[in-house]
Amino acid sequence: MQPTILHISGPPASGKTTLAELLAARAQGTKPDYLRFDLGTDTAPRTLRIADSLSDMASVTHQTVQSELVFEEIADALKTITANSDGKTIFVETNAQPCFRHAYPYHVKVFVMLPPPTLGVIFRSEAETAEAIQRAMDDTAEFASELFGMGAGPQDSTMLPNVKLPDARSQPAQSVEEFLNSDVGTEIAARMQLQPEYHAIMDSDVILLNVGLCHDEAVTARCARRIDALLETLRQRLGRQHWFVACNPFDGDDPRCRRGLERIELLMNTAKANPS
Repeated sequence: MQPTILHISGPPASGKTTLAELLAARAQGTKPDYLRFDLGTDTAPRTLRIADSLSDMASVTHQTVQSELVFEEIADALKTITANSDGKTIFVETNAQPCFRHAYPYHVKVFVMLPPPTLGVIFRSEAETAEAIQRAMDDTAEFASELFGMGAGPQDSTMLPNVKLPDARSQPAQSVEEFLNSDVGTEIAARMQLQPEYHAIMDSDVILLNVGLCHDEAVTARCARRIDALLETLRQRLGRQHWFVACNPFDGDDPRCRRGLERIELLMNTAKANPS
C-alpha cells in the first residue's frame, strides 16, 4: 500500500507545526512520520534531527535541500521512509516557496497563513494585478518562474520557449475578454490577484487562516472575505473545491478549528481509500 502524504505549507511561524501536532495527536493507529524541508545551499548540512521531539510522530526529520534538486531530494527522502513499511502516513512541512508545492504529488495540501497587517501583503492592487496578468500573457517563461519559483536549469520549467504574445492592449477588447473568460484566463486572472508567496491559496485543498496570534480584527475580516470571494470564483468558474477556515489552532475548544481538522482527516481518509 502506498503512503498517504499531507503537505503543510505556509509562511514562517504561521502555525504549521502546531497543526501537524494537532493532527498527529488525533491520529488513529500508526503514528505519522514527520519531514521538515528547508531550502539551503550545497554547503548546508544534509540532514538534521529536530531537537524538540514531536511525541505523537513515529519519526521526525529535518532536511535541507537545494532548490535545483528539490524534486529529486524530496522524492528520495519519502522513498527512504516508506521503504520498509506499507500504508504510512507522512506529514511534509515546508515554508511557502512554490518549488515545494510542485515537487511531489501530495495527496492533500494544506496552507497555513497569518492575518496580514495590511491586505497588500497577500493581495496585489488592481494596477499590480493588471500588470501581472499582462506579463503572464506576454512572457510564458516569467509566468512559469513565478508559478514554480525555480531558477533556470536544464530541467526547469523556465526553460520553456520565451513566447511573446501580441500586446493585449493592441487586440480587440472582445478577444481579451474571451481569453479572460476561458479556464486558462480565469486561472491566470485569479492567481495574479495574489502576491507570489500566497499562490498556495489556489493550490491547496484546505486553507487555514490562523487568528490565534496577534492581529487586527478588521483587517482579518476583510482578508477572510477576499479569500472567500476568490475561492468562490474558482468554484463557480472552474469547479474547484477548497475548504477555507479562519480559526485558532491553539484553542482546543475552537469549533472552527475542529471542523478544519476533521476536513483534513476526511481528505486523508479518502486518499487512503482511493490510492492513485
